[in-house]
Amino acid sequence: MLADLIVMDLDSEKAPTHIEYGSEKRLTLYDIKHSGFRGDFIYQPRYFNEQREAYEGIAMFIDPSGRGTDETTYCVTAHLGGKIFVLALAGVKGGYNLDTLTLLANKAKEYKVNIIQIESNFGDGAFAELLKPVVKPIHHCMIEDVRATTQKETRIINTLEPVMMQHRLVINKQVLIQDQDKKDDYKFTFQLTHITNISGSLKHDDLVDVLEMGVKYWQVTMARDQGEEVKRHREALIDKELEAHMSLFGLHQSVSNVMDSW
Repeated sequence: MLADLIVMDLDSEKAPTHIEYGSEKRLTLYDIKHSGFRGDFIYQPRYFNEQREAYEGIAMFIDPSGRGTDETTYCVTAHLGGKIFVLALAGVKGGYNLDTLTLLANKAKEYKVNIIQIESNFGDGAFAELLKPVVKPIHHCMIEDVRATTQKETRIINTLEPVMMQHRLVINKQVLIQDQDKKDDYKFTFQLTHITNISGSLKHDDLVDVLEMGVKYWQVTMARDQGEEVKRHREALIDKELEAHMSLFGLHQSVSNVMDSW
């Protein structure tokens, strides 16, 4: 599963317009120590071009800590050209305290996110209400709650697996470098490779859980955008055909002008 990722250094504002996945031995990132299974490897891209474009959108996702030893986790993802980029993915100790809220607000500013989504199953939206006044003077963006209703492990696998198998998920190398210093249960690479469809298969699943939020959001957004693009394309074809028919009658006024005159 780790081998399906594309791992590279990512900029917080722009990305290459073309990135090619590769799994040749020469592309193996041996300097990153992961907690996957024996035989798992992490690969850098085979090729990426020098042209950079701004991300089409950047969003932040937060999974507040529950009881016990869970961390509050956050993920910052962006999308460009059909790929989803994981700019940041980390956990912080603490839940509703001011230090944690301020750290999250500053991360939102650092990555210039357009929206923050918060998993609201714990606290029934209380975390969002506490975060809003902390974020407001630091960074302007939308903040909203989302609620997951399906079985967690299956939801995570069903969201992440197809995107990874299509090599559309690009991970910031710094995420995996920072991941190395944690205990196995808290490592992203451990959670990603050891999760199963069995409920409770992981002691801690907060990192893959919040990443699922970050990937699902762009899946829905890109699907909606593609639908709107198809609709615009069809409308453009209809306009072109109408104008062609009108020209047969010596009418050179554009369809839009005709419509305006009505």
